[in-house]
Amino acid sequence: MVRSASALVGQTKHTGYIGKVSLFPLEEAFRERIIQLKQSSDKQRDPMTCLPPELITHVFGYVPEQRMVSRRVSRIWCNTLDQLPVWRHIKITKDGSEFLTGIMPDSPLIDFTDPLAREGPKLNSQTQQLTWSTYFPPEYVVNILAERGCSQLRSLNLILKNGPLRKVFAELSLPPAHTLMAPFLTDLTLKVNEQHCCLILRLLALLPQLVSLQYKQRRHKGLAAESPLLSGASFPTGPHRLRRLQCLGQSFSRKELACLPPLLPDLESLIVEQVVNMETSEILIAFTKQCQKLQTIVWADHVGPLLDTLSPKSYQLNSATAIKSTTSHGPRGSNYFLLDGVFPLSADMHHFFPRNQHTLELLQFVGKMDTRPLIQNHGFRQLFFPQLRYLSLRSSFFPVADSLPHILSLCPNLEELSISDIELFVDADPQAIAGLPKLHTLRIDGCFYDSGFLEELFDLIVALDRPLATLTILDHFVGDQWITELMLRRLGDIATLRKLVLDTMFHETWDGHIDAFLRHAQLSGLAKNLQYLDIFSHMIAAKPLWLVLLHSVFTAAHITPGFRFDKGVVAL
Repeated sequence: MVRSASALVGQTKHTGYIGKVSLFPLEEAFRERIIQLKQSSDKQRDPMTCLPPELITHVFGYVPEQRMVSRRVSRIWCNTLDQLPVWRHIKITKDGSEFLTGIMPDSPLIDFTDPLAREGPKLNSQTQQLTWSTYFPPEYVVNILAERGCSQLRSLNLILKNGPLRKVFAELSLPPAHTLMAPFLTDLTLKVNEQHCCLILRLLALLPQLVSLQYKQRRHKGLAAESPLLSGASFPTGPHRLRRLQCLGQSFSRKELACLPPLLPDLESLIVEQVVNMETSEILIAFTKQCQKLQTIVWADHVGPLLDTLSPKSYQLNSATAIKSTTSHGPRGSNYFLLDGVFPLSADMHHFFPRNQHTLELLQFVGKMDTRPLIQNHGFRQLFFPQLRYLSLRSSFFPVADSLPHILSLCPNLEELSISDIELFVDADPQAIAGLPKLHTLRIDGCFYDSGFLEELFDLIVALDRPLATLTILDHFVGDQWITELMLRRLGDIATLRKLVLDTMFHETWDGHIDAFLRHAQLSGLAKNLQYLDIFSHMIAAKPLWLVLLHSVFTAAHITPGFRFDKGVVAL
């Protein structure tokens, strides 16, 4: 009997069963739990397995040189990395060209037909996005990509460095291997340190399938020297498919730019950083005449501020209108037209506004220009801009007192208005500005007006219940007589304001004026609604009591300037 029991125990020790009865009815659950513990232990030893497998491509696709490092970090990923078909997103920072720049031109020309043969990421037919920093010229890079069979390459960010290779390759005759790539590469971003002769034309001839070209010169020395243009096979023959062209750097050849309009009939976006004068204005007029599909036009000495205007942070683009303008059923024309510089609005521009009056959403003239030929033109006075949301004007040449009211009457749906260096008149101009029912942003900068202009303007905005949310007044010509208690009281009555900037170079404002502004702001509700306040900043820094009062009234607003140690007040 004892032997039998012992045998029974030995049997159950390994099987867990007595006959057909299990001593552990939850055995399967225990097994699953043990498996989970093992997997958890593996994850703790290999933290990379906690991340989804799809992350491999996204992470190492941009940093292919970390492949061996990843093998040491994660043994689970080791096999997965080998199974990846290709690095679709590649960045090349060293390709051997920096070594060649050290031996040229002292050493004889050596064979460097394959700079990436020994090391570096493998370029092949699956590569889609490539960033390449090199001393090689663009023609040589394109030939290398063609030899590697980069047939699916869509985007190339090419950073060209300056070195002796530039002269050496200029003397070489490269085979036309780039034809093997067409028509795949469509997006090219090119960054150079200095001007390359006719590089835009060379790229168009080399890559006629380009859809987007961004060309940036990081260092410039004024206008480029006018070199002889290309001829023969090196000169591109249109029409080309290019839709977006961006030239940044201010030193582009005027002759080269003048050759582009007839080659680019499908151009939709033109952004040029170039000095605006009579000659360049003729080039811009040629673009507006020959590129009938242009939707965005930006031409300025410095395009940075104008591009900020286009950004969603400063201006909400009307996407519905943009989509409508690109359809076959809706009107086609330009949506955004921004200029900076001395641009003559002559009769040559009369064709542009009638053709685009139903599509323009953003119109900006930042430089000083003579608008008399345009405003006095009978055809311009018959125009109507129903889609215009943003208007910025800077001109001291308005010929008659009713110029601004007439222009605003053509744009009844304006939401943002910026005016600079314009003489404003009582009665007509305040009524025209306050008569815009959708106006939510107003900027007045360096304008000339009488003492009652601001009082009447603020009174009309409150009386007509306009949704004004942002008000900026930057007038360095304003004197004491313009900053009155009545003006500040009516300013405090605009309860809809969220941002208020009032900076005027007057000599003194009385405490009673500030008290009136604060009192009316509390009564109207402005004190609770305002989120940003910059008022009399050059005076408040020397008046700590005013700063304390502003903070006690506008409790929800960010106030500039803040408290400062050097003024005897604790800094925020």
